[in-house]
Amino acid sequence: MIAYFDSSALVKLVIEEHGSDAAAALWDGADAVLSSRVAHAEVRAALAAAHRAARLTTEQNEGARRLWGQLWSALRLVEVSQGVGQRAGDIAEEHALSGFDAIHLASALLVDADGLIVATWDTRLATAAMAVGVPTLPDRS
Repeated sequence: MIAYFDSSALVKLVIEEHGSDAAAALWDGADAVLSSRVAHAEVRAALAAAHRAARLTTEQNEGARRLWGQLWSALRLVEVSQGVGQRAGDIAEEHALSGFDAIHLASALLVDADGLIVATWDTRLATAAMAVGVPTLPDRS
């Protein structure tokens, strides 16, 4: 199984919250785990926001950042190529997604592998993935 993680799913691997166990199980059970290069900035921004909102102490934030560095180095990255960017634009228009969410779906579709699953806790992204025939975690079918 090939697992594509968007940023909402990656955050669940470094901050304990609802869905963290499911995200970790998918990560551990996948033959390959992929994400877009844009995920790094999104995850770091989410960690900083959690720290500012006092959801993470300074020590927890530092630990989450270290863990994120390890996970980041283990990911297979999909680059934001011209093709991904163009497809993301079409996807954003068709499915009313934000730019980053459209990049994530375009990146996942570029993989074009049997057994692909998109891990996302973003409802719009999950709905768009299912609309183009890609299963998601959590399962919303």
